[in-house]
Amino acid sequence: MNKPLTHELTRELWTGSPHPLGATWDGQGVNFALYSRHADKVELCLFDETGRRELQRIPLRERTDFVWHGYVPTLKPGQLYGYRVHGPYRPEEGHRFNPHKLLIDPYARALAGAIKWSDAHFGYTIGHKREDLSLDRRDSAPFMPKSQVVDNAFDWSGDHRPHVAGNERAVYELHVGGYTRRHPDVPPAAQGKFAGLAVRQVLDHIASLGVTTVEILPVHAFVDDRALTQRGLVNYWGYNTIGYFAPDPRYGVANPVHEFKAMVKALHAAGVEVILDVVYNHTGEGNEKGPTLSFRGVDNHDYYRLAEDKRFCPLRPVLPRAAPGSGALAAGADRRALGPGRRRLPARAFPAGLGGVERPVPRHDARLLERRWRADRRFRAPAHGLERLLREERPRAGRERELHRRPRRLHAARPRLLQRQAQRGQRRGEPRWRLQ
Repeated sequence: MNKPLTHELTRELWTGSPHPLGATWDGQGVNFALYSRHADKVELCLFDETGRRELQRIPLRERTDFVWHGYVPTLKPGQLYGYRVHGPYRPEEGHRFNPHKLLIDPYARALAGAIKWSDAHFGYTIGHKREDLSLDRRDSAPFMPKSQVVDNAFDWSGDHRPHVAGNERAVYELHVGGYTRRHPDVPPAAQGKFAGLAVRQVLDHIASLGVTTVEILPVHAFVDDRALTQRGLVNYWGYNTIGYFAPDPRYGVANPVHEFKAMVKALHAAGVEVILDVVYNHTGEGNEKGPTLSFRGVDNHDYYRLAEDKRFCPLRPVLPRAAPGSGALAAGADRRALGPGRRRLPARAFPAGLGGVERPVPRHDARLLERRWRADRRFRAPAHGLERLLREERPRAGRERELHRRPRRLHAARPRLLQRQAQRGQRRGEPRWRLQ
C-alpha cells in the first residue's frame, strides 16, 4: 500500500458533525461524514491537485450513530479525497472491508478523474482458487477517480420550478451526451454537455414541441464497464452508477456541478420541468465478484441488499440503504436522493423504468410497481418497442403473411410431428396463430 507523504502536509482534525453526510465546506473548513455500521476504523485520505499523490491519511476518531466524522480546518473546495475503511473481511457474512482499496465517498458531490481498470480494483485476487473469499492487498489508489470537495453556492434567484398536473404532463426523454452532440447552434465546447442544453436555440426547440417535462437519462457519476473499455468502447447510456450525488464529469466543461445547476435553471426559465432518471437495481460494482470502488468497501452488508446467503449480491433490487439517525436503517437511497434534488438541484429524481410513479415506493411495494409499469408502458414505450405496438395496426393480410412464416422459424429444429401439430393449432388446444 502506498504510504501518505505526511512530512509534506499535516492537518489537524476537529470533532465535526455526523450531519450532513459527505464533505461539506462551510467557508472555513470541511466536515467529513461517512456512514459505516460495521467498520472498525475509517481513514480520510487527502490528495494533491493531480490526484496522484496521497498527502495525508487522517483517522476519523468520532463516531455517532454509525457515522464516522471529523472536521478539517482550512481545507477548501477542490480538495481531492477518498476513504480507506478497516473492518472484517468475511464475505460469507456479507463483510468485504479491505483498507488496501481507496473508496469513493458514497455522498461525494463531485468526482475528479476517470477509472483506469486494473486487477487492483477487486477486493479479492482474480484467479485465486478461493475466488472472492481471498483477499487482495494491492493498492487501488493510482487507478481510482477521487472524490472532490465542492462549493454548493449558486445563484438560484428568480428560479421557480414549474408545476404541471400529472394529466397534462408531456414527458420528453433525452440523453445529455447525444442530444446536442452535433447541434449547429451549440458551441463545440458545449456539445454533448450540460451547457449545451442551456443554449437558447435548444430550449426554444424543446418548448416548440409542446413538452412540459424533460426526463434526463442518467447523468450521475458512472463507470465504463471493464469489458467495454477492453474493446475500446464506453458505456453510453450511464446505467452503471457509482456516485448518486455527483454529476458525471464527462458532461461538464469546467465545473460540472455548477453547469448542471445552470442547465436546470435555464430549463425552468423556459417553463420545463426536469426529471432525473436514476437506476437503483444495480451499481457500477456489479455482483459479489465485481470491483470494490465505493459502497462495497464502505459497508457491503448495509449498503447492498444481499441474498439469503450473505456472500452473494444478486443483480436484483440492490439499494444503497444506509441511513443515519436513530441508529436504525431507515428509508432507502431512492428516498434520500430526492432531498438534494429539492434543496440544491431542483430536479425530481425517479428510479429508472418506473413510468409515471411519482413517489418513493417501499420495497414491499415491488409488485405494485410492476403492475403500474405494465399498465403504463403502452403509453411510454421506448423506441425499440414501438414496432411491436404498431404491429396491431398493420393490414391483416400483412400480419397473416408474417405469422405464416413463424412456424418454420420457431420449429425448424423440432421433430416434424411437433411442427405439424403447431401449424394445425392442435398442440394443447392453442389457436393457430397468436401474437406474442
